[in-house]
Amino acid sequence: LNAAMPGVPLAAIKITDVHSDIGDVEGALGLVCGLAEGARTPVIAGGLIHSNDDVARLKYVGSIAAALVGRALYEKTVDLGEAVAIAAHDATETVAEFV
Repeated sequence: LNAAMPGVPLAAIKITDVHSDIGDVEGALGLVCGLAEGARTPVIAGGLIHSNDDVARLKYVGSIAAALVGRALYEKTVDLGEAVAIAAHDATETVAEFV
């Protein structure tokens, strides 16, 4: 993503999948994560959060720095307090190492 604008100082890049409410959420997540992996700046994902499960999935994607949850809040499919608790870093959490 940053290759298209070399030398341009960006605070972040927002990627939104406007069709994610229509189709496959996992496919949309894969697409956005794939784009985010090539970015040198933090990526904010939009259009991917429909439930707290989606927040939990994004928590473990290192290339995504933040997510917008506006529509999910409006539709009352996500509780903001629960979403923040899910997304919070837990230093005591054990994460399996991939080999």
